[in-house]
Amino acid sequence: MGAILDHLMKDHGATMAEAKAALAKWEIRPIVANGEQVGEIMLQHNEVHMALDKQHRHKSGRRGLLYGYIKDLLKEKGFLVTRLFKGDKYRKKLERIGFTCTHSDNNYDYLWLNAENEKEITL
Repeated sequence: MGAILDHLMKDHGATMAEAKAALAKWEIRPIVANGEQVGEIMLQHNEVHMALDKQHRHKSGRRGLLYGYIKDLLKEKGFLVTRLFKGDKYRKKLERIGFTCTHSDNNYDYLWLNAENEKEITL
């Protein structure tokens, strides 16, 4: 099972059918480290979400790995946006990569990263 599909089912309680339907409009790209797929990128226009397989989430060097994929996507897209549930524990990690919160609503924090600010990205 893919990292994103697994996340939707285990962390959000979606059924397999619901998770597949939710992903139908998204492009899914693999995240590969040392020749092994360790996660996936979910991409729709400039909106991006990333998920690592559970067994790969806490390995050292993963932030650098994700940064490499983010850097490539910035070159391709020019800017990226994402959203997280309010209070999501991964927000600080995204901010360390360089994402900035632009606004929030009752459910989500919306974050932005553009190529012009790439030099500010820290590992």
